[in-house]
Amino acid sequence: LTAILLDVFGNILVLAICRKSDRIKLDKTSIIIIRNLSVADIGYAIYMAAVLVNILVGEDLFDKRWCAVLLYTGYCFVSADVYLLCFLNINKLATLKSPLRAKFRSAVYGRIIVIVI
Repeated sequence: LTAILLDVFGNILVLAICRKSDRIKLDKTSIIIIRNLSVADIGYAIYMAAVLVNILVGEDLFDKRWCAVLLYTGYCFVSADVYLLCFLNINKLATLKSPLRAKFRSAVYGRIIVIVI
């Protein structure tokens, strides 16, 4: 339970810091990816809270349809986390390889990556 609360609080803090992106020395693409990664983490923490409540109660609180929806959304959040981390690392590698090109990369590039995921 503590890990879930820390996850939600920490990711809300990351979202608040990313909102003031002029204080962060990152390119716009990285900020967009980090912001969406935080949202996916919050979604997964909410999924884990529902699973934890189900385990603590000791019986299924959700019917089969809600259980399937819960399982599917958890899978989507985990997949989004993994893909966003991969794209963030690829973006950092591209920034290290050609820093001048990364400086001129716009926020549209980051939004396209997020839409693809």
